[in-house]
Amino acid sequence: MCSSDLELWARHEVCEAEQRLRVFLDAEVGELRFTITELQVSAVPGTCLITYTPRDLQTRERLARIS
Repeated sequence: MCSSDLELWARHEVCEAEQRLRVFLDAEVGELRFTITELQVSAVPGTCLITYTPRDLQTRERLARIS
């Protein structure tokens, strides 16, 4: 972490991550359901970090079968 990040963290200038549901339909394994977490990168305006996390066991199992 750079010093400006540490300063922001020390001042608690953070916000809650926005979470949404995203569903994809894969031709090979079917429906894949993800929780999407979006975090804004304040040091670089207009930039965000998006993570896709499998929402359920069925999605995890289907991801393992994708070739």
